[in-house]
Parts: sequence; structure tokens; C-alpha cells
Amino acid sequence: MFTRILLSPLKTSSIQIRLTSTKPGPVCQLIKETIEKSDLKPYHVELINESYKHNGYKPGKETHLQLTVITHAFEGMPMVERHRRLNDLVKNIVKEHKIHALSLYTPNPTLWYDSFRRGLKLDEKFRTPPCMGGRVKELSEQTDQLVQQKTSTQTKSNGNV
Repeated sequence: MFTRILLSPLKTSSIQIRLTSTKPGPVCQLIKETIEKSDLKPYHVELINESYKHNGYKPGKETHLQLTVITHAFEGMPMVERHRRLNDLVKNIVKEHKIHALSLYTPNPTLWYDSFRRGLKLDEKFRTPPCMGGRVKELSEQTDQLVQQKTSTQTKSNGNV
């Protein structure tokens, strides 16, 4: 009984974290519907909420998303053009809902289908990198401090000469 009481909050919290971290919310649904109703006529649209991987995450937030779109409209189209088309479709949603990052995976449909048929998973090079979060700010502050120290040292040495 003591073990059950002790472990029950842990089980609940880990399930809760898992559900709130990857569960697509209303913003994901809105983006998905917008793309599905577009002239691209996709046959596969997948949105993953990766916000939980990032610094300052709050449950229910949808700020970092990974979008996979497969459509015959992308056949023979350069990747830059595929991304432009998708960004044009969702730019108002991204702006309105303050989405910080939208990672796009828009593979050539023929190659994607062949990989899917063979049971291959999403290639690691297409996975989103880990977030630097607040560390980027810390690094830039440290760099600023070093530059200031170097400048003040140079100023002092020039004044002594």
C-alpha cells in the first residue's frame, strides 16, 4: 500500500506530461485543415507538437511544430518551392498564434512512398535539432562580457602606452 501511494503521483505525472507534450491542439488542427483544404490536395499531412522539447514550455502551448506533407503536387518541384507554398498557406496562422518554429518535411512523393512501403522511418537528418533554449541567450551574454573585457583591457593598455 505504501508503495502504491508513493508511486501513484509519479505514474500520473509522467502520463500527464506525455499527453500534454505531444498532443496536437487547436493550432495543429487548424494548420492541418488549412493544408488539407488547399489546392495541394495532400494525401498525407502530419503535425507533431515539439514544444515540450524547448525551454520555457508550458502545457498546452503549440510554439514548435514539425509538419510533414506528402502530395503529388510536389513531384518534380524543388524543395525551396515546396516550402514556400506551405509557408504561404499557413503564414497567417503562424503569425496570429505566435508559432516560434515550423519545421517542414516535404519529401519527393515517389521516394517517400517507396520508403514508407519498405517500412523505413523518417531519416535522422530530417529530425529537428535539440533546442538551445535559454543557453543561446547565456552564450550571447557571455560573448558580450568577453568583448567588453577585451575592449576595456585594450583601452587601459593604450592609455598606459
